Amino acid sequence: MTPAPIRLLVITADSLFGDYTQAAVDQCPDISVDCVPTLSAGRSSLATQPVDCVVLDDDLSAGHSRTFHRMVRTERPQLPVVLAVDQPQSSLPRSVSYHALVKKEGPSMGTSLTNMVRILATAS
Repeated sequence: MTPAPIRLLVITADSLFGDYTQAAVDQCPDISVDCVPTLSAGRSSLATQPVDCVVLDDDLSAGHSRTFHRMVRTERPQLPVVLAVDQPQSSLPRSVSYHALVKKEGPSMGTSLTNMVRILATAS
């Protein structure tokens, strides 16, 4: 029997990042993705669908991203959260813990992201 695919929720208003992520996931039959453009849509998705990992775009409003992250840590403390950043160093304070960082650097980041998601979802 084939295991259920890893369910990935990507929250980004960057359509190119969403497209790159979708293209990478299309190559991976063991991962499914839902890409939403806002934190409120991400919260709704978390409330209505099972999710194994969240990718949160650092380009979303920093204050709102931290609030969303705190909500996830409170409601689903074991859910892996990956932060997607333009620069290797995020502007978020060290007190905000993420399971991993992925650099948004075009189509090539897709393989890194999908491998990271597999590891995090399996370990949680």
